[in-house]
Amino acid sequence: MASTTSEIIVKDHGSGEIADFIVVWKDQGRRSVWFYHCKGMKGTSPSDRVAEAYEVLGQAIRSASWVATKKLVEDLYDRTDAAGRGSQLVRGARTFVKSLANNFRSNEWDYRVVVVQPGFKCSSILFSGKVQALVTSAYEWITNAGANFVIWGS
Repeated sequence: MASTTSEIIVKDHGSGEIADFIVVWKDQGRRSVWFYHCKGMKGTSPSDRVAEAYEVLGQAIRSASWVATKKLVEDLYDRTDAAGRGSQLVRGARTFVKSLANNFRSNEWDYRVVVVQPGFKCSSILFSGKVQALVTSAYEWITNAGANFVIWGS
């Protein structure tokens, strides 16, 4: 993605967070928004622990409600004000976020939900009876909402 430039990065922590990080990209004239859901590893080595899967996949599933909706950029604008809502604009300007909201057309955007969980052993979670149903459900829900779904693990 050498031609890709992140225009906005929001660190969204707090009540009702959209995702841990929301990144808006522009690549070859199209905008993409990536929702990153990050959780730390609870054990000493990567595995297929249900508790780790349940928490982060649940958050990822909830982010599907933000796909293809103008409310996403409107809320990003509101959440990054100076009122201490727990959200921080890491890159970009609030005025640019506002202009995105004013000119939003959902069919001109691509969406991706990224689960970041170093506690996942990627070679086993898709075949584990313990978490396979959770991963499959998250995949189906998110892709049916119109987003791509990616898991980053160990």
